[in-house]
Amino acid sequence: MAEDEFDVLIVGGGPAGLCSSIALSRRGVRSLLVEKHAGTAPLPKALHLSSRTMEVLHGWEVDDMLRPLALPLGDHALFAGSSLADPDHVRHPIWPDNPDVSRQRSVLISQEILEPALLAAAEKIRPGELRFSTRLTDLREDDGPWEPGVVARVEGPDGTRTVRAKWVIGADGADSTVRRVAGIDFPGKDVHRSVNILFRADLRTLVSDRRSAFYHVHNDIVHTLLAVVDNEWFWRLHVVLGDGETYADYADERRQLELVRAAVGVPGLEVELHSCYPWTGSARVASRYRSGRLLLAGDAAHVNPPSGGLGMNAGIQDVHNLVWKLVAVVRGQADEGLLDTYEQERRPTAVRTVAEAVRNHEYEEAPALTERDRRRKHARRRQDGLVLGHHYTEGAFVPDGSAAPEVAEPYSDFVPVGRPGHRAPHLWVTWQGRRTSLLDVFAEDRCTLLVAGPRSDPWADVLPPATQLITVGIGAAAVPEQEAEFREIYGLSPGGAVLVRPDGIVALRMRHRPDTTGARASLADAVEAMHLSETG
Repeated sequence: MAEDEFDVLIVGGGPAGLCSSIALSRRGVRSLLVEKHAGTAPLPKALHLSSRTMEVLHGWEVDDMLRPLALPLGDHALFAGSSLADPDHVRHPIWPDNPDVSRQRSVLISQEILEPALLAAAEKIRPGELRFSTRLTDLREDDGPWEPGVVARVEGPDGTRTVRAKWVIGADGADSTVRRVAGIDFPGKDVHRSVNILFRADLRTLVSDRRSAFYHVHNDIVHTLLAVVDNEWFWRLHVVLGDGETYADYADERRQLELVRAAVGVPGLEVELHSCYPWTGSARVASRYRSGRLLLAGDAAHVNPPSGGLGMNAGIQDVHNLVWKLVAVVRGQADEGLLDTYEQERRPTAVRTVAEAVRNHEYEEAPALTERDRRRKHARRRQDGLVLGHHYTEGAFVPDGSAAPEVAEPYSDFVPVGRPGHRAPHLWVTWQGRRTSLLDVFAEDRCTLLVAGPRSDPWADVLPPATQLITVGIGAAAVPEQEAEFREIYGLSPGGAVLVRPDGIVALRMRHRPDTTGARASLADAVEAMHLSETG
């Protein structure tokens, strides 16, 4: 492969783009990431990494480097009062973790801290190449004389460079150039207009007995959210503009100081103003996620209000879904139809996620006038139903005719199930002499067959030809020691099995022990659903 030829061109160096580089490099796929800005995000943006996202990052072996950078678990709380100094404030935990459903805890790490860590991880792994201060200036698909692909022109510190790639991941944000070139619409609406005031003040003593992730403050001067950056010195005051208000109403530093001091509740507080900038909270989902060889991920594909901390998580999980499919296609292990299942699976997920974020914003802005309203607000401090329980209704898996579990509150309530299209449930198991999550048994470069009990007929007969049949590969993992619990959670009888994709999604469930013919037929159905190549 020539110097300027790559398997994948990644446009955008935010969380989705950096994770794309990491995931592709781990699979040995050569990529080039270009980012128009000189460095990673300089200002606080997103904050929350969910337990599911941490499972994904654990699979890419970057979670351990992030945890020391995160806020303490005790800060996972929501504060409400007339000011930070309010002695009658209330404080509730948010995003509580449950080790029975995930081995990973959610973390709070501000995006301007997260991105340099992801960049450092991406730079350590080859063959990925990363170029900041490099702008995409031209992009077109080109069938070429040898192999179809795309031709891009990028401009950076070393001048103009022409790049050929087989595929493009557009992770270049809400104003995506890739999406515009692809001619993909971005329908939706603006939900709120806001101003962020970044400031420095020593609030360590004041918040020592009330440390939280978010501080909702309501008084006669300001109705606002104080979002943490480090929960000590660096803070972000978030103000939603009212009807008739403009950014100019908040541009004066005296006005900014008045709001900060009113929110903190200390009239003479020493404050160093850092910056003030407007932004708009929008709710939009791209009409398509793929146009030819151009694929969208992250904010290029969907944006939502920040309420609930859902956007960055959705973007990273886009990448998790996309990369294993893209690798299989690049290596000739699957046909391009597998990439169509990326949109089938992730676009409905984005539609729901964006709707839930809008609902979160509405709950936050509306007063809790009734007990029912208060219960609803409280219930939305848990996200397990969305984060762990959301499932795909069509895509690269074989439905088994069963119904998804019914829950009272789909946003917060979660029932683990081994149903095709769902995240394979976590279960503590003893594996190779150590206690670990069943999720750690899954291979990132192949499908994994989990059998309820010691591997025996028909699997002993089926696995060798199945391994040849699925060129992505099948790894066999018998689960004898925790068999009863495994069978209950996954809905299997003895000898039944599930096939789990590289992204941890159940692709096939065989509830009962099949005969050899039935097992081979079921695996062939999974091969077809995942558009995998057949051999031999």
